[in-house]
Amino acid sequence: KGAPEKSVIPVDTRGKRAPRVPRGKYSFRTHHLPAGNRLHEIEMPRTGRIGRKRGMEAFDNTMLKITRSQAQADKRVKLSLTVEDPDGNRRRYEVGSKSGFHASDVRSDIRKDHEGDPEAWLRTQLNYVYPDTGNYRIVGVEINEHNAVRTKEVRKQEDLSRTRRRRWSR
Repeated sequence: KGAPEKSVIPVDTRGKRAPRVPRGKYSFRTHHLPAGNRLHEIEMPRTGRIGRKRGMEAFDNTMLKITRSQAQADKRVKLSLTVEDPDGNRRRYEVGSKSGFHASDVRSDIRKDHEGDPEAWLRTQLNYVYPDTGNYRIVGVEINEHNAVRTKEVRKQEDLSRTRRRRWSR
């Protein structure tokens, strides 16, 4: 009232729904990089159904293959985890040191410290570096496989003298 011009009445759009985010599904891809390096990408759904189980099995089997391929040179893996919070927002986190984990150490930690559960090991690493991610679900793992800079002989000497490995959680 009292305005010099008539007010505009908005058009009723009937409140269209926002497009649904497609449900996550299991997928596994390997990219071959120069110098024998590889990049493995694993996607899995949020819920604990068949696809999630297949995703964790793919992570475990990939780590096993990497460990078995160390006849000539030690392999290291850098891990990037994609997590989804309860609101459906996704974030990507790097775990491990700058040079990553020794592949055999990952396998032995999963077997010994986490009773063969790769998801428990991933969750431990994620929660140690990023403590606020307690209720986030892991929906993707990227494994960057590369040759270790340190020679196998040097690593074996460090293993004998117990100077090579530090554990975050202890």
